[in-house]
Amino acid sequence: MINNTLKWVGVFFICAGATLVTLDIQPYNVICLNLGTLSYTIFAIRTKETALLVLNLFLFSIYGTGVLMRI
Repeated sequence: MINNTLKWVGVFFICAGATLVTLDIQPYNVICLNLGTLSYTIFAIRTKETALLVLNLFLFSIYGTGVLMRI
């Protein structure tokens, strides 16, 4: 149950973040993308999905850099 919830929370935040990027609404776009990526990272750790974990850690580092550049 929790794994399914983590996936859907991730989907929601990543879709919201992509929409906010298109509308150029900052910094909420990066915040939503980070929350979605964090949700998928937790899911990947729980299910031992190595490829998904690597992808999301990479994305989290890219989005994190974006946050740091805006501070």
